[in-house]
Amino acid sequence: MTPSTKVQKRAASSSTEKKVRIFCLVLTQPKNHRSHAKAVKETWGRRCDQLLFISSLDDPDLPAINAGIPEGREHLWAKTRSAFIFAYKFLDGFDWFYKADDDTYAIMENMRHLLVNYSPDETLWFGSYMSGGAGYVLSREAVRRLVEDGFGKQKCKRNESFAEDVEMGRCMQTLKVRAGDSRDEKKRNRFFPFLPADHLAPTLQRRVKTAWYWKNLFYPEKEGNECCSHRAISFHYVTPGKMREMEYLTYSLRTS
Repeated sequence: MTPSTKVQKRAASSSTEKKVRIFCLVLTQPKNHRSHAKAVKETWGRRCDQLLFISSLDDPDLPAINAGIPEGREHLWAKTRSAFIFAYKFLDGFDWFYKADDDTYAIMENMRHLLVNYSPDETLWFGSYMSGGAGYVLSREAVRRLVEDGFGKQKCKRNESFAEDVEMGRCMQTLKVRAGDSRDEKKRNRFFPFLPADHLAPTLQRRVKTAWYWKNLFYPEKEGNECCSHRAISFHYVTPGKMREMEYLTYSLRTS
């Protein structure tokens, strides 16, 4: 998967950014409905144009739907497939479809700032291509191709798999959906599979534990403040308490 920059950009402005319609699909499970999912709904999920949780139990308060898939890591790919098949019903009502986990924190304004430069009619996707937890966002046309060709014509794997991010990457390649370069103008990444501190100042212990990430980075990542774009889009492994902390730091804290 080689991120591509060969996509025609549209002129962007703050007013047009607000018109980028994003459907957020968040994978969760019943035991997390009142903790992680609730925190998502009360923080960054409020800024999605549509928020839907994909679970194994209906919960209209979130709202969450029963995807008909058992819980467990080995069923993550099947659950993700069900999420996009459901979202396909609303294809014409949205421009982009963002898949995340219930321990993801996303800054939706920054996502729109990136996406406003591209047409949802391009077959294109952005995200952390090695970690589904940071989330990835598909254009309307990419979702159409995914469901109609990938699932309908069975061009993508149907088996059970815990490596949902790997399977999605393979599927996108098979369908010739381009992986967009989401880095900012200073070549800093925007989608992150860990908490901010793990990217700003990763300890040796953390680097060893997450060696798979640092070893397989497509683009190099610096340490310190230059690790991350000032318009970062998402982080992963965020607890409900940390989610509310990030919400405060991002939207409420001010300097005098």
